[in-house]
Amino acid sequence: MVSVRSGAITANCHFFGGDLDLDIDLREVITEEAFESVLAIMRFVAAAVRLPVVAVVEGSAPGYAFLRVSPDGQASLLPAGSVKRA
Repeated sequence: MVSVRSGAITANCHFFGGDLDLDIDLREVITEEAFESVLAIMRFVAAAVRLPVVAVVEGSAPGYAFLRVSPDGQASLLPAGSVKRA
């Protein structure tokens, strides 16, 4: 596990057999500045691994992605239920 801090947000990175899981406590994301910190972390990871990164609501079964960041740093909100993650 590796922890990455951006502003007031900490992402705990877990590596599972080639998969990368970033845990972010959504209770910390209460301001626009905190949301920008989440985007900064996602952009950093997407650029580093050269793959899109998606944000998924923790604890939903199955999880649905609601935010996608491409390796070039472009962020887009996803329509509800558009991308399902196991």
